[in-house]
Amino acid sequence: MLDMWWPRRRRASALSAFADGELTGAAADRVAERLVFDAAQRQKLDDLRRVDNIAAAALTFSPAPEPDPEASADAVLARLTKVPTSAPVASRNWTPTVVASVGLLVTAGVAFAGLKRRGWV
Repeated sequence: MLDMWWPRRRRASALSAFADGELTGAAADRVAERLVFDAAQRQKLDDLRRVDNIAAAALTFSPAPEPDPEASADAVLARLTKVPTSAPVASRNWTPTVVASVGLLVTAGVAFAGLKRRGWV
């Protein structure tokens, strides 16, 4: 079992070393030859390079500067105090409180009907 696992492990590490440019001479030639004839190995090499590029981009990422608290507070207040030009006309009969109450009553009715059907009430 170990004999089957070890060569694949060595091949994967050789491919990773090839992608990083750490192989020289005959070892690099063997990996390059394997890449020419094996599409799966080429795909793995592309995946390794893509992951390396993502990691490099993540390490070079510079976070945005922290916002000024005063300017942020002013922006929020300006947005809250701004009156919308075309406010929707709300119906007086269907306020959020009425809608929530109707929802609770329907839920309670469904629960009660389920309990009654099972004979628990």
